[in-house]
Amino acid sequence: MKNYSEQLYQRIAEFLDEDGWKYRFREDNGTICSGFQLENALGAVPLFVDVRSDKYIAVPRVKCEPENRFELAEFLTRINYRMIFGDFEMDFSDGGVRFRFPVDCDGETPSDAMIKRSILMTAAMMNKYGNAICAVMNGVS
Repeated sequence: MKNYSEQLYQRIAEFLDEDGWKYRFREDNGTICSGFQLENALGAVPLFVDVRSDKYIAVPRVKCEPENRFELAEFLTRINYRMIFGDFEMDFSDGGVRFRFPVDCDGETPSDAMIKRSILMTAAMMNKYGNAICAVMNGVS
């Protein structure tokens, strides 16, 4: 049984194809795997689009070492305070840092503009805060 919407996946894949993205799809968990190159210390960042039954979540991801996780958690909390769309998160178990931008489709097919905005917003936030995130991840305040 699939845990994702085939129609939603097809719509996102159609957008990515038309926009020239290279990606692969993992049918076992409904994840589109791609990436982008940033103009900051993060450099190349993987992007995962987690397709679900009624929404999808665009998630770029980087990793933080254990010794700097508490400092980074505080920094991300401060960034998130006035964030209107999306948020930074960190998984303390493995140090995975991501900017999460969920899109609730609730039975509707997302437009090109919605898909583009959700993917580009994640890249823009990682680009905007990437140098500072890297500095904190590397113990530089």
